[in-house]
Amino acid sequence: MPNMPARRLMLVLTGALLSMAAGAQAPAPADTDSPEAILAALKHALVDAAQQQTVNVISSAFIDSSGALVESNYFDTEATVRGVRVREYLPAPEQAPVDHTASLPASLQNARAGVCAVDAATRYRPTLLVSARTDLGQGRVNDADADVIKQHARGLMNNHAAFSDNWVLVHEDELASGLSQYDRLLTGMVAFDTADYALQWSLSKTPPSSRDGAVRQLVQQGVSGARAAAQYASSAARYLAETNPIAALDLPGSDPAVTLYHQLTLINRRTGITLHTQAFGVTLPAADSQLRRSQSQLANDTVSALQPRLTEFFNEVSATHACQLRQFAVLPAPGSLPDSLPQDLQIRIGAANNARAGDRFLIIETPWEGGQQTLNSNLVGSLSIGEIVQVDEFQSTLRVIAGNGSAHELKFALPF
Repeated sequence: MPNMPARRLMLVLTGALLSMAAGAQAPAPADTDSPEAILAALKHALVDAAQQQTVNVISSAFIDSSGALVESNYFDTEATVRGVRVREYLPAPEQAPVDHTASLPASLQNARAGVCAVDAATRYRPTLLVSARTDLGQGRVNDADADVIKQHARGLMNNHAAFSDNWVLVHEDELASGLSQYDRLLTGMVAFDTADYALQWSLSKTPPSSRDGAVRQLVQQGVSGARAAAQYASSAARYLAETNPIAALDLPGSDPAVTLYHQLTLINRRTGITLHTQAFGVTLPAADSQLRRSQSQLANDTVSALQPRLTEFFNEVSATHACQLRQFAVLPAPGSLPDSLPQDLQIRIGAANNARAGDRFLIIETPWEGGQQTLNSNLVGSLSIGEIVQVDEFQSTLRVIAGNGSAHELKFALPF
């Protein structure tokens, strides 16, 4: 550039250097798929949503013995707070609000509305431990029929849509669950314990409202034992007499009608809280003693009324506890210490529940219900993200990969 004036050459070189410097200092685009970025965007979205709602600030203060002022603030969602600005101290121009939800995954776009609005791509079916109890005594339907009745009930539940679509059923091993700790060690039999929920089904000749303890039960047995024995003996005698080829007797009597009472109870095994219960009675009409039904047919008649009731029962459960059932309880992984790294948790869903390595969850300290919890709980402060790193059949290991929550304080995992 021999003919270029010195002033013009200086301007060209300065502009080139500034352009290179600007290019070198340009920030790299944020990784919106990283757990840290997702967590930051979600926290901002939750706080923004809470500020748009009604917020009431309740303050209290006192002076302690040393003369220091001690203050306490509580936030409740009742009064409107749109923002506070003092122009003399905040002269910066007002900026347009940032939509933090835009950088969130599709499943978290509506998370500000609460846990039910988190639309996870994978539906995890909780494990349900099913147990059966019968108390049939003597008579037309008696304790000798209990095993066949339980088998029919188990088959009905296994094939019922209310279970197959939403739950993973595991039936209780009555032998293993009835063993003492010593017997379990001796035999090597272990009762299944990797389920957050239990369904207890019972069948009895006594209405559930009347089952108020062993004393009453013993009294009932003493009062009605002779009558039940007489009915049983009468039924058996008629059958033997009718089938006796030598002494053909005409006994037109019939087995009396009997009412059986079913009860369904859904329990959270972690807390022991009963989530839902339903009881109903089914009356088997009097039957001609000459038309004695097989034990299998009797069992089928006994449990057939259970099918529509199961549908009704779990429809009510879904309507009442749907949001709660989408949050899975977690515990610190065995052997983990409060300050140890990595922070691992144990969650009771595994390959049988559709869990896979790499699946991610929001992890919180307390159950999450709605967006109004943001300011009056530690939801934002403890919010963390965990990823499944090991999968077994009914449980998995969840590793904390983002957030400030402690594995020994985090209690619930929400898939997203």
